[in-house]
Amino acid sequence: MGVLGTSATNAGPSLRKIYEQNPAARVDILYSLNCIGTNADVPVAWLLPKLQDPNHQVRAGIAFVLGNIHTKSEQAIPALIECLSDSNRMVRGDSALALGSCGADAKPAIPKLIDMLHDKDKAVRGSATLALKEIDSDISGKMGVK
Repeated sequence: MGVLGTSATNAGPSLRKIYEQNPAARVDILYSLNCIGTNADVPVAWLLPKLQDPNHQVRAGIAFVLGNIHTKSEQAIPALIECLSDSNRMVRGDSALALGSCGADAKPAIPKLIDMLHDKDKAVRGSATLALKEIDSDISGKMGVK
């Protein structure tokens, strides 16, 4: 899938079916959907409930896909903001980056991202910094975010 990229658009429904049938393949399926990107036939409504998966790698993968497909951001952004409080650092970091990918539409995430600048994990703090820059470069500049 990574090699095919956006030309694999029609693979979305088949990948979703494999995801549902084979829990061991979920992370790989999410990676494949991410490689297809904005052309993937991936309904946001299909992904959002899966953010409750017990596997942190699946939750992080879903956040990453949501940030890269850029569809229905009005549905994805509130869910991604909730993921900023996840117990797993990978999920928090990928959710922050996904919100940054949404640009100015993700302004409601700014207060939570500012709080994340004090996260115990350095990588999460870095993801929050990058997200703030993408969402609102003026606010990140005023806060001294580099």
